[in-house]
Amino acid sequence: MITTFLVEHRWITTVAFWLLVVAGPVLGAWLVPRPRLATGLGLASLVPTLALTLVPSGVPSTVRCVAEWSLPTFGAVEIMANVLLFAVPVLLLGVGFRAPLRVLLVASLGSAAIEAVQAVATSLGRACTTGDWLANTVGAAMGAVLAILAIPVAFCFAYGRQVGDRRQGVALFAAMGVMLVIASAALYAAERAGNPLHTGLVSPPAGNMEGKEVRFGLIGS
Repeated sequence: MITTFLVEHRWITTVAFWLLVVAGPVLGAWLVPRPRLATGLGLASLVPTLALTLVPSGVPSTVRCVAEWSLPTFGAVEIMANVLLFAVPVLLLGVGFRAPLRVLLVASLGSAAIEAVQAVATSLGRACTTGDWLANTVGAAMGAVLAILAIPVAFCFAYGRQVGDRRQGVALFAAMGVMLVIASAALYAAERAGNPLHTGLVSPPAGNMEGKEVRFGLIGS
């Protein structure tokens, strides 16, 4: 089964996550002037989502639904798989329909509907959990953010086409990327250093943890 395979190869979901984070905005930017292709790919990406959630597993479930709230972590393979399962379609459809936030809302409601079907139709053998809905919604939010980032990235290349020199568009995109990396590094350094007024009050030093999740740390939060 797919779950067993992912458990045996835990690195796959982590690599897929970071690959989507890095390549998602670039792919989305390429698809911005091609909305029909983006929509078609988005609809096609829904096929495995529906297959993995609504196709009978062959073993009827004895539990209708379980209430649990588990946030995604890189070590939780099944939860991360649920995140990626919705991130890709929302990214593609958000670009295709030019409405990432609306697609996010529809995706979250769609995930709730799938969990409701799994709870009622126990003969499917699919587990209904609130944690799956949470992971799906987090993935949908991730896809929507990547779709939103894809639009300004597309503007860089559109500028290059308008002035007749695509190298200028690439240079503009590279400059934006460098500024983002530098700003992120500076922000992390400031957060890691923490408040100098609190030095010595916490051992070991944990940096600025206000508004952060202790389980995930600074980078994860």
